[in-house]
Amino acid sequence: MLYFLKKRYKKKIVYKLLRVIKMKKMKISYKKWVEHKEYDITHYPEMHRHTYEELRECCITPDGAIDLRIIDLHSEYVDLGKNGGAKCDVISGPCSCGAWH
Repeated sequence: MLYFLKKRYKKKIVYKLLRVIKMKKMKISYKKWVEHKEYDITHYPEMHRHTYEELRECCITPDGAIDLRIIDLHSEYVDLGKNGGAKCDVISGPCSCGAWH
């Protein structure tokens, strides 16, 4: 999966995965989780180009609920284009713009 990315992106992906694994092992508070996700999406938007299933997995809180604010951050910061004036949030599957990509 990572063979087509540039070396600097591979390092970011590996670092991010290790950080996520470490956070899941620890009991992390909801506030810290939201801060981590906000930072991650705003600073590394290229790492958050998801399909519908990946977006759902990315936005699951430590409690197991889906956080709609994180979904909104994806459509705000990750540039996936617009459809009818609404920003898209996924690359395939049902989208917040009202279309199926």
